[in-house]
Amino acid sequence: MQTSFDEALATLKGGDADRAADLCSDALKSNPSDGKMRVLLATAQIRQGQFEAAETNLREVLRRWPDIP
Repeated sequence: MQTSFDEALATLKGGDADRAADLCSDALKSNPSDGKMRVLLATAQIRQGQFEAAETNLREVLRRWPDIP
């Protein structure tokens, strides 16, 4: 069984940023503290041209995990 992250990543790599963003958003509803998923959502949003939404998600990651490399 594929994890939500793996499915969203594969979908994004396959070129479907809209579906990947939906998968990420759905996963974050049940686990809003998943930093990797939030970064993946931001990546999908960048590919969709949703730069402000992506910035909001990336700022949230930096706020919650300021020491990430």
